Amino acid sequence: MRRHKEDITIAAIPQDFIKNSLSYLHTIVQKLDDDIQTVEALLIRFTTNVNAGRMLKRLLFWWPESVKQTGEVYKSAADWNAELCLSAHQVYDVHNKQYLEKVGVIRRQRQPSKGNPMHYSLDVPEFFDKLATFLEVDAEQLLAWMTDESLPE
Repeated sequence: MRRHKEDITIAAIPQDFIKNSLSYLHTIVQKLDDDIQTVEALLIRFTTNVNAGRMLKRLLFWWPESVKQTGEVYKSAADWNAELCLSAHQVYDVHNKQYLEKVGVIRRQRQPSKGNPMHYSLDVPEFFDKLATFLEVDAEQLLAWMTDESLPE
């Protein structure tokens, strides 16, 4: 029986998930039996969009620095262009089609400022639920893969 978001508590998710998310995702990729061999490939397929997957990987890279303050990362279209060579239109497309929101990313626009940056944070339980659904495993299995523990048969 598949467990859903309400069964995934913050207590069950490793407290250092944001700090080590890319490492945890790498561990999950190693457990997969299909043709996903990198974290980037996992995130691209998970978001169903190449640009959204690349953006999510960069957000996962930057969130550990933001946890100390607001838990948010802010990026403008110019920032995305500098980091990933994405055009403003490509970033708009990811936002407009809500690829990131569909996997648990919370996106807000705060007070208008130079470059109109978007602020991104992660709803960790939602992310886990969506990832478990995508991988067709229950949350318990996903957590076991992340922590490299095996479940009793």
